[in-house]
Parts: sequence; structure tokens; C-alpha cells
Amino acid sequence: MVIVYHGSVRGLAREMAEVKEALDRRYVEIIGHERAERLKEIGSRVLIPESFFDDREAVYRSLGERFEENAPNRMIFASNANYEIGQNGRIKDRKVQTSAAFYIAEEAFKYSESSTFTERMIASYVHEFNHFIWYALQKVPFYLASTYISGARDPKPGNPSQGLKTYMEEMGAAGISPSQITRNLALSIAGQTLKECFEKGNRILDKMVLDCIGIDVPLEWRNQEKTYYVFPLPTGICEVGVGGDPYRTLTDKEAVERFLSWEQYFGGTRGSEFLDNLMDSLKQIRVSRVSIKQIKENITKRNKGIKKN
Repeated sequence: MVIVYHGSVRGLAREMAEVKEALDRRYVEIIGHERAERLKEIGSRVLIPESFFDDREAVYRSLGERFEENAPNRMIFASNANYEIGQNGRIKDRKVQTSAAFYIAEEAFKYSESSTFTERMIASYVHEFNHFIWYALQKVPFYLASTYISGARDPKPGNPSQGLKTYMEEMGAAGISPSQITRNLALSIAGQTLKECFEKGNRILDKMVLDCIGIDVPLEWRNQEKTYYVFPLPTGICEVGVGGDPYRTLTDKEAVERFLSWEQYFGGTRGSEFLDNLMDSLKQIRVSRVSIKQIKENITKRNKGIKKN
């Protein structure tokens, strides 16, 4: 039993019952028996019924995370990390406890990207469950790495979705030093690159899995040559990827393997010693995975201990 669902959306539960065996077989074909067994073990500990939410307000009450009204289905990542980073870019706390949960709601299916190519709920859930696969099987989960990288920027962008040019202009107007601007932009570029590899790697895995139950996932960008633009930095220039396929030279299965072991392939090296140190220490973090119920209890105990001191 590889893929699991303990939520309350009846339509999805019915679809899951019909295709679960086929999905399980396909996952084993893709990730192999050893990884499948590890995934099942982690899933049995982490994905308890309390890990599944079908109401936005319930997510807020339980986890303190608020979703917009038209939020699509999503996997929720939780961590007890304090995300403290030294001046040299090295992470201070190398032991981190993490968890995962899901917001899967009847209304949310129509807002998911999967709804653009199929009406079957299972496609959207497989997409989110694939997020869980990365979380469970990567040595350092993408979600944790991404949070450290984006959180290391100082100052942070006024708007998280703004472009690099606007961010650089914003920092220049605030009198930030050229070296600090370069460091922040290097972090932003690294974060964008890692996110692109994650999103497109996840869609490749979607296609590989859903194909076995007759759902075709369109990947217009697949095998397209990467495109770049030259971005000026205060201390030089760099190339920023803007499109194409980061896995162009790889088969689908090789692409999945590459991102499952992203730490072996993804580095800093954009002229920033801070970023190099951050990436190096990221790869050394020891990550434990527990249920959302357990991590909430542990964080509450820790916070009570802090208050007493």
C-alpha cells in the first residue's frame, strides 16, 4: 500500500478504491521496491487521519495557516526549525523535526491545475501525494531547503512574487550595499531554480503515475531547450533561467531520480560564499519525520519550556 488517503471527500475515496492497486504498482515501478517500502513506513507514521483537512478554517485553527477562498488542494509542510542562519551562511540547528498534512476539499479540486486537463479528482490528489513522496524520500526535503534559502534574504522582497529587477531596485533605493544586494539576488536565483526543478519534476512524476489509469498530463515544456536572460548584478552579471526543461537531457525516470537526490546535483556557486555555505550546511541537516499531531505537541512543549526560562 503505497498511496494512502484518510480524508473525507467521498468522491475521491471512491476513485481511490477503483485505481489504488494500479497506482501502487506504478509507484513501485518508478521508485523501486526499497524506496516504496520506506515510503510506506514513513506514510504509516506521518499520515494519520488528523493529517487530512477538508476545511480551510480547520487548517487555520489547527495549524495557524490561512488559505484564500479559491485555494487549490495542497500538501502542507510543517517544521520545528527556527531557521537561524549565521553571518557566514551556515545553519546553526542541524537537527530538524518535520511533518506533512493535506488540504483536500471538494471545492478545491476545481482550482487545481489538474482540473485544466481532467475532471477526475484522483489526478489532483496524486499531484499532492507526489509532493509527499519528495518530502518523504529526499534526504533534505525541498520544502525545508526552499524555506531556508528564501528566509536567508535580508531584506526580503516587499512582494514575494515580484521579479528580480524590482527587488534589486527596491534594495538600491533602501541603500543596501552592493555585496548584500548580490547575496540576496544569488539566494533568490537559487530559490527560483530549485523551485522550477521541483515543480517540473513533480509534473513529470504526475505524468508517469497517472498514465497507468488513462490520464494524460500535458507537458508542453518537456524536452524544450532551457532559455536564459543575462541579469546584471552590482558585482558582475549572471544568467537566469526563464523557461524550458531543466531535465531536457534526461529520461522521465532519470529526472525523478535526479530530484529525489537533489542535494548531489544542486549547489550555490553564484559568486556568493554565503550561499555556498548555506547549501553545504543544508545538505548536512538531519531530518526526522513525524505526524502533524506529534510535531504540534512537541512544539507546544518547547514553547512552554522557553516561557519558563
